[in-house]
Amino acid sequence: MVHFENCVPDSIAAEAGAQCDVISAGKTDTWPPRTDGRLLVYCHGGLWTERDKSALLAGARTLAQQLNVTVAIPNYVLCQPWPAALDSLWAILRWLLCHLDSQRVVFLGHSVGGHMSAFLPLAKGDTVLDNGLTLASLTKAVIGVQGMYDLRAWATAFPNYAPELKVTFPGGSSSFSDPTTVRPSQSTLDTL
Repeated sequence: MVHFENCVPDSIAAEAGAQCDVISAGKTDTWPPRTDGRLLVYCHGGLWTERDKSALLAGARTLAQQLNVTVAIPNYVLCQPWPAALDSLWAILRWLLCHLDSQRVVFLGHSVGGHMSAFLPLAKGDTVLDNGLTLASLTKAVIGVQGMYDLRAWATAFPNYAPELKVTFPGGSSSFSDPTTVRPSQSTLDTL
């Protein structure tokens, strides 16, 4: 297993305002890592205001080893009005998808990472990448763990998080997009 730390070029990192680590199940430390076309994008939580990819490193290593898959753990810009975090994540992922041999992508995230994992393929799915493919055609599953999928309902249920939400959504709940309905399927990690 090989850990490529902060592997995104400076120009992309500057555009995104963030970086990304990639954990390869392979044994060679040559970039880009040789993959079998499978990529797991593992997004951190933190209410769009805190935490980073380092919190997921041990879990990413375990997933890479147990599933024999390449795992990307991106950061995204924090404490900025929406959709800055989504745009940041998209800039990193767009670059990764064009430089890794990724034909099957699964998104995994906890809390806000679950929201980002569900929202990104819906918001950017039809975008044609430099390799001629779309994110929708590459996305095979989204696994959200305690994700926030209906922000209006979440803000009502947890009013003590109002300060954090105001950082990301300065207009309050009126600035939330219509909630996207995400329906669970029978997919498993075997989808990878």
